[in-house]
Amino acid sequence: MKRSLSLLLAVCLAFALVAGAFAAPSSEAVLPTASVKFVEGKDFATTEGFTDFPIGNYDTDYLIGAVLTLENTGSGYDNYFVDCLLTLDAATEAKLLGKYSGRFGTFAWQGSTAYTAIDAGTYAVMSEMGYPMTVAEVADEVGTFYCAFSADPYTFDESLNVSLALKLYEEPVDSAAPVYIDAQKTIDSDNVEKCFTKTLPEVDVQLINASDFAVTDVFKDFAVECDSDFTVGAIFNVSDPGKGYGEYVADFVLNLDKAAKIRLFGNYGRYGWLEGTAGWYDAAEGNHMIMNSADMAIDFNYVANSVETFYCIFTAKGDSFSGDLGVNLNLKLFKSPEDGETPVYLAPTLTSTSDNIALTFTSVIPTATITSVQGADFASTPVFSAIDSTKYDLSKAIGAVFSIDNAGAGYDDWIADFEITATGGSIKGIFLGNYGSYGWVEAGTKALRQNEKYVVVNDPAFTSVEVLTEDVVNFYCVFIPIEKSLVSDASISLRLFITEPVEENARRIDIGTPVTKSYEKYREFVIKDEVEPSAPAPVQELLITDTVDSVKNEIINAQILEGEETVIIRDSEGTEITDNTSKIGTGMQVVIINPEDGTEKVNTIIVKGDVDGDGDIIASDLEKALENSVDNIELDEPNSLAGDLNHDGVVDGIDVAIMEMYISGNASYSEIVSA
Repeated sequence: MKRSLSLLLAVCLAFALVAGAFAAPSSEAVLPTASVKFVEGKDFATTEGFTDFPIGNYDTDYLIGAVLTLENTGSGYDNYFVDCLLTLDAATEAKLLGKYSGRFGTFAWQGSTAYTAIDAGTYAVMSEMGYPMTVAEVADEVGTFYCAFSADPYTFDESLNVSLALKLYEEPVDSAAPVYIDAQKTIDSDNVEKCFTKTLPEVDVQLINASDFAVTDVFKDFAVECDSDFTVGAIFNVSDPGKGYGEYVADFVLNLDKAAKIRLFGNYGRYGWLEGTAGWYDAAEGNHMIMNSADMAIDFNYVANSVETFYCIFTAKGDSFSGDLGVNLNLKLFKSPEDGETPVYLAPTLTSTSDNIALTFTSVIPTATITSVQGADFASTPVFSAIDSTKYDLSKAIGAVFSIDNAGAGYDDWIADFEITATGGSIKGIFLGNYGSYGWVEAGTKALRQNEKYVVVNDPAFTSVEVLTEDVVNFYCVFIPIEKSLVSDASISLRLFITEPVEENARRIDIGTPVTKSYEKYREFVIKDEVEPSAPAPVQELLITDTVDSVKNEIINAQILEGEETVIIRDSEGTEITDNTSKIGTGMQVVIINPEDGTEKVNTIIVKGDVDGDGDIIASDLEKALENSVDNIELDEPNSLAGDLNHDGVVDGIDVAIMEMYISGNASYSEIVSA
């Protein structure tokens, strides 16, 4: 029977082995004879019949072939079907190809072109593919056919046993009960058998400390600034590529035992350094693939054959974790880049005694000694003694020295600075800063509201590492209070801190404990013993925060009264104010009475900003100040003194502007009374 033979072998092979037995047709029947030649994949290029096999697309370690030649048809089997039987002991993905030669010539290789899943079992190859042929047809038309089997090592575990044999069947569907042909083979078995195995690659792994980057090939080309305390590199050299893992992804795997902010870099030697992350990123605890992160995941076959060596660098921000950070670098293989959680470990030969590179990074907060300088200490303390005492009154100033004890680790790029805070009340003063060899610089006069913070020397902003590398080890600051700004008791604290150099959501760490100084509110009472009846009463400047009770108590506590003298407060009409909770306003009077002779000492009160005398600074005060400065409507003396906020002797547009700032909430009371 002639048939257009387009032999062999595609992918959809069905499982067919069911145990059974098949008996020869009669005692006179004689099995055909055949020769079966086993061909290793590596020998295809030099074996007749296989030289045209497209070997470039196959891993020769997982490729076998068989040459099957029917030499004698025997007797009694002419109508039996002859086929190549494939047996697998494990599931895999495979390709099957075949070709034949005979009296019609030699045909090209045909069959499956892609790896297809095959379960463990036995398969009659030609029959499953729809090409069942009898012994007579093979002997008459084919003569010899060739079979090639390729397994994908990616798809089976450590080993796969494969056999190919020439066998007879009464019908194609009886492939489960074969009769073995009496074949002369080139190996000692009744089948062509092969056990495919995989062996892990051998690699050398070398740890490179950041301090050695500059003298290590490839690493000396690394140009990204990293903190050497939290940076490490590794080199991967292929010493034995193994087999069966050529299509796996080869990569360094970084494992962190806690979350941290990190950067990853990889290099294939001649390709230059690639960053696996877009700058710093928040890495979770667990595994991180370095080259895959750089979008440069490659299969191990390429590493072994083309690259041979690649490099990686890991760096962490020491300020992004607390305590110790456990870091582990290893070389691993993956079925796919997404399969990073289930790696196959390589078999590395390391420069250390472990099977990986294991390190511990420790984040250390800087430490410093902070010294308080006050009063007479300024003249005797180095650096502070250079402050011009004729220009600055240091009698009530507070100063601080920051001396670096330990630069720590992981905070090199953070900003180090002093911060001044006012508590208990508002205060105004002058700030001076000094980086030791740079001299004293005045930061200007600043008003601090209650609980307001001010960073002292942030311009220019020296980072903590610059403080060290520029030999600045110490720097200094001074706060000089303006007493008249103390409208209430207040306390000043000077604190050293470091802060992350970012514009938004910057983290900060306070270093040591602050130095503090307390101040009492400023008050100077002017009490005249004798006042001519025709002379104006002396002026007593009080504050908007004062009440009748607070002023009376303060005069009593100041021991101003003599003998049996008493103090009262009168309104602008001359009537005594008996409600001690009443506010003090401009135009009121402080009156000290001698009960023995009835004489009085009278001081007229002014409250800065309270132009209309109601004890508040509101729109009506602003209106009166405007009338005086714009419409030339003169104010009485106490009222004009209250409106002269900048102390230049007139109530004008400047005073109006200062008053507007207070009313709108853009200035504190201490700021406007000490303007």
